[in-house]
Amino acid sequence: DAVFNNSEQDTWSYSFQTEKGQIIFISAISIEDNDGIKVSLIIDGKTFKQGSSNNDTTNYVTVSGTIPYN
Repeated sequence: DAVFNNSEQDTWSYSFQTEKGQIIFISAISIEDNDGIKVSLIIDGKTFKQGSSNNDTTNYVTVSGTIPYN
């Protein structure tokens, strides 16, 4: 699904439950010049992985990982 934010203060989130050991990922891209994007995977309220880019409208920011067993 495409999500469009109108300002740098706008955020989007998606929550779901999954099993330990599952592989998860999220990708996002900025469509505006002079804009930045930050992508985070948060597990149990803690940042698990994150990535970001600035002024890049051609490359996706993708973060991925395997849900820890602990």
